[in-house]
Amino acid sequence: ILVDKVVISQAPDALVDSLAESLRVKEGREYSGGQDWLVRSNLREELTSKGYLEADVDVEHGAPRRDGDHYLVNLLVSVKAGPQYRISAIIADGGPLLQGMDLSSLFTEKTGDIAGLGPFGRLAGQIRALYWHSGYADVDIQGPPVLNHERALVSYHLQVAPGPLYHLRNLTIHNLNAEQESKARELLDMKPGDVFDEMAVNGLYHKISADPSMDR
Repeated sequence: ILVDKVVISQAPDALVDSLAESLRVKEGREYSGGQDWLVRSNLREELTSKGYLEADVDVEHGAPRRDGDHYLVNLLVSVKAGPQYRISAIIADGGPLLQGMDLSSLFTEKTGDIAGLGPFGRLAGQIRALYWHSGYADVDIQGPPVLNHERALVSYHLQVAPGPLYHLRNLTIHNLNAEQESKARELLDMKPGDVFDEMAVNGLYHKISADPSMDR
């Protein structure tokens, strides 16, 4: 069974062409009902990136029809876009390590913009790395959208809950000889009693793989 045409209904006029273009790759390909969820997921992501934060997508197929030695079906995509949201406010509180710092220059969207997938860009990941490096292994960073349905506005407030400060209690290394273990400890550059650095642990794998003395 092959997909003949992708038929899109109920989508906003301004989005029909872009949605059709993203789905055109499905035409002529083998149809699988198990892939419908991926079509829904991809279209929801595209709609969200254009401000339709409450969009929903239904995917069905038309009746199969024989065409030579195979069957054809149309993929029927129904879009319930909902309102297009704009950003009414966006702020970020970096927590105790960034107390009082203005982080707005790192935002990828600003007040008044059509809402997209992520107004904070890479900021949350950068803040997480900072806290992990500083011993806060349980840091929690949240900035979910708060929707004003009546006015089609969304606000964002990034907040950081650092959690407890961790120190390294002990360090045990397995499956290395004495020379390699000594080198691994040197590369880690963290000893018992030090502030626990999650980023150092993650980086150790790359350092070991790049060090010729560890490859034997």
